Amino acid sequence: DTAPPVIPSTQPRLFLLYLVVLACAPLPLGSNRDWAWPILASALFILAGASSFAHRTLSPSAWRQIGLPLVLAAWMMLQLCGVPPVIDALTVDQAATRNALLKTLSYTAFVYLTLQLVDSARSASWVIGSLLLGACGQSVLALVELVSQSADANLRSGLSVLRASGPYASPNHLAGYLHQVLGLALGLTLVQYQRALQPNPWKSAVAFLTGPGLRLRVVIIVVAAGLVMTLSRGGNLAFLTALIAATALAGLAARRLNKTVLILVATVALIDIGLIGQHYGLERLANRVRATEAKQELRYNLAPFHWTMLRAHALTGAGAGSFESLFPRYRNAAIPGRLTHAENDFVQLMVELGVPGAICLCLFLAFALRQQWRLLRAPPSEDIHGLAFGCQLATLAMLVHSLVDFNLYIPANALVFLLALTMPFALTAAGDRARPPAA
Repeated sequence: DTAPPVIPSTQPRLFLLYLVVLACAPLPLGSNRDWAWPILASALFILAGASSFAHRTLSPSAWRQIGLPLVLAAWMMLQLCGVPPVIDALTVDQAATRNALLKTLSYTAFVYLTLQLVDSARSASWVIGSLLLGACGQSVLALVELVSQSADANLRSGLSVLRASGPYASPNHLAGYLHQVLGLALGLTLVQYQRALQPNPWKSAVAFLTGPGLRLRVVIIVVAAGLVMTLSRGGNLAFLTALIAATALAGLAARRLNKTVLILVATVALIDIGLIGQHYGLERLANRVRATEAKQELRYNLAPFHWTMLRAHALTGAGAGSFESLFPRYRNAAIPGRLTHAENDFVQLMVELGVPGAICLCLFLAFALRQQWRLLRAPPSEDIHGLAFGCQLATLAMLVHSLVDFNLYIPANALVFLLALTMPFALTAAGDRARPPAA
């Protein structure tokens, strides 16, 4: 038997560049600036083009996941240009829709890259590991930021509460990134636990606590601390809700109570309560949640405007990326200042893309969730079972958080979400190759 390659990919150079691009995407403000996202998009286009020269065979379901974003891009093009002289342009902001179209094409390139390069459970572990190390660095940066805020008396007096945003402009977006990475990392933890299983439960526990799983859990503690330091109510509650839901779904998929998942949940609870709660502001987060009054929240006050905009634009949409230009037509004095997003991804996507765009996105999401469920029910291997759990947890956390924020409009966060939705298709192909042939 030959030893496995050091870099777990048939295209090692492209795979390493893919890891670098994915891990570095959050550094320039989540790539959510007019000078930052074109750099990210260009890198993805170049890598996708290079990967196409030595492509692997993709399944029909994988090609479908590539085709749906292309259909969405075609709809955006129709919004942008119309069909002269039959249909006029549908968008209210040509520049914003053009940018959204380019972003969508770059996201499609990322989906293609993931399906091409993540060709084994080991390569998926490398991808999650690179994300986890990057998130660990962001959590350390968040801690330094909080220390600086505490030391600066003038800054401290101007802030109602000390919150960390790391490399992002908003603490909520750092939280959106971290809870997705945590979900994927917990799936990797489950893989490590399953590898450490032995007939003797005590030996299994010792092997898990002192083996590679220990290093992984230490990094997860740091990232979880960063999530708490954001004091993001939506981000932290989304992660907790997704963890409970994903655990229940995993138990249901296995048709029995999965002991490894229960141990995973208990471990996370111990991390949150025993370590993070005492040192990183869990009590301040709880106080912030308790002090929340719906009628004082901007998100609550936006609901009537959202409904009016949906009634006016739900059919064909106002144009991808056009919310900022559209909202002043509906606002009144009750909403002060400039509003760039709807604070709800689902509402904003529906207003901008209309029914055709929403159908494309719903199909893309539904097929991905079905693939995650299939891997949980009948995994080709135990490693892929754990990775599928992590993808599901990350997906559910983002879906819950999107109800009260606009993380899907932050390119770095959107890439991790697409990774969680796309990786199950790549893992299915990897499991099929790893499965021994029938006698």
